[in-house]
Amino acid sequence: MSAPVLPKSAELYLIGSLSRKLAGKKIRIVGRVAAVDPASAIVVLQHGTHAVQVDLSDILVGNFDGSEASSTFLPDLKQTLMIMAYIELSDAEWQRPLRGTPTVQPGFVLRAMFTKEVIDFDWAAWEEALALEESTRSLRTAA
Repeated sequence: MSAPVLPKSAELYLIGSLSRKLAGKKIRIVGRVAAVDPASAIVVLQHGTHAVQVDLSDILVGNFDGSEASSTFLPDLKQTLMIMAYIELSDAEWQRPLRGTPTVQPGFVLRAMFTKEVIDFDWAAWEEALALEESTRSLRTAA
């Protein structure tokens, strides 16, 4: 009898480290909600000066129909979220202005499969852990 095949775990990334090269990967990120489009269930998640579009429509199935009533299932602005998602190539660009100076990463969108609000998040610990993760990831790919 062979061992069961376990699903591949999501790799941790900072929003600013995401790119089109990661298309198809399952990732986990944390960011603050900078914008919400209730009509499409797309939110913009921001960390520092970087931002990314996240499509929540798959996890809102049955609850989301684009109406104002269903928008109660969408996250609030400035809410901190941890999201597990797949990176999908996309030419869709965020057309609305954002507060501050975040740059929305072009050429892809995250298709969320899980989202969780995080309260009292330790950003310094997250950034430190991700710096270590990214250095070990580069060593693994170089080997």
